[in-house]
Amino acid sequence: MDIRKNLLTLAWIIEISVVGITSTIFQDEFFIYGFEGLGDYFLVFLPFLFVSITTLLRIPLIISYRNVQTGVMKLLKTLFLIVISFMFFEAIASATERQLISVGLTEFSNLEITFIYFLVVLLTLLGPIIAYLSIYKLKGKD
Repeated sequence: MDIRKNLLTLAWIIEISVVGITSTIFQDEFFIYGFEGLGDYFLVFLPFLFVSITTLLRIPLIISYRNVQTGVMKLLKTLFLIVISFMFFEAIASATERQLISVGLTEFSNLEITFIYFLVVLLTLLGPIIAYLSIYKLKGKD
């Protein structure tokens, strides 16, 4: 079996799952704030759609990273990847914070809130890390 292909498949599964999880968060947010009408739905949905599409662009960006020869292009792709990941983290963190506020932050200890944000960071970075591992040699196989 090709380890790279398996890692890449795992990275895609994680990324698609993360987009699915965030879609439920944003859908709950839509109903929490009581938006009415189709126009309000698009106002909430369009930023989520933009974040989801750019999130799914991270893996092709990482895959193309291996073929880049110049240092400037590697730097630009790395910066773009960091910006996309930060944007995605910010969207999930703010939605998570609003969910925690709606439940009541006083019900959680500081350790529990820190753990929740750790999970948000893990969801944000796990797919790209696995995809990044898939572009390099593993166990001497090319």
